[in-house]
Amino acid sequence: NQATDVNPAVGVGIALTNHGSSWLWAVFSIFGLTALVHAWYTFYHLHLGRDKFRAYSHIGPLFSAATLAYAYFTIASNLGWTGINVEFHNYQEDQQVRQIFYARYVGWFLAWPGLLYTFELNAQSQHVVSSSDLFSILGHLAVQLCSTEVFVLGLLIGSLISSSYKWGYWTFAVSAQLFALSLLLYRQVASQTKATSLPNLIVMGFYTVCFLLYPVSWGLSEGGNVISVDSESVFYGILDLILFWIIPVVVLYDSRKNG
Repeated sequence: NQATDVNPAVGVGIALTNHGSSWLWAVFSIFGLTALVHAWYTFYHLHLGRDKFRAYSHIGPLFSAATLAYAYFTIASNLGWTGINVEFHNYQEDQQVRQIFYARYVGWFLAWPGLLYTFELNAQSQHVVSSSDLFSILGHLAVQLCSTEVFVLGLLIGSLISSSYKWGYWTFAVSAQLFALSLLLYRQVASQTKATSLPNLIVMGFYTVCFLLYPVSWGLSEGGNVISVDSESVFYGILDLILFWIIPVVVLYDSRKNG
């Protein structure tokens, strides 16, 4: 792996190394293969024409995996970044500039709608939905999407600010995150059109924990400069794999078994 040699982070002291890049290539490979599998299932079921719901259920995971594959290809190639002066010198005290990958946030911005769509589709597959319920479902989904995107944008803007004002955007992001999470849990666990299966409850638990760890990772990396860029990549990579790779597979299984 020579990505950091071919595309060096010129002028940045705290930057991605070849070890971190190799991990990112592994994550890219997983998402790339996952996208191909979901694409095959989508076209296979559409071609058969017998069970279009199964085809539609793969569209969300396909979109999320594909966009994250593009994002991780960019980050692993040591592209899609900018250098920002750090507020704190907790890591490498003699270095002033940290590498910030804005490509990661673009990937999240595009990937999260597919995941939320998958959650909602699974819940509704376990109920007979009326036309009035459909408008309510679409409205709640739209609010979830907007709130989650505000969360991503808040972290992105905050990461590009070198002063303490970045924490204001972190606060905005967390506020939007908690609102989006509360609405999602209500829809999936407490509403009349909730998903009643045990796998969905387990998924919601894992999603809640991992989702709340994103601002923690941000605070340790782009925000507080406590961990290296490589460690940041591992932290975010594990969270992304759980949310956008493992969880969609479990949700699809739940949808086929209980939907």
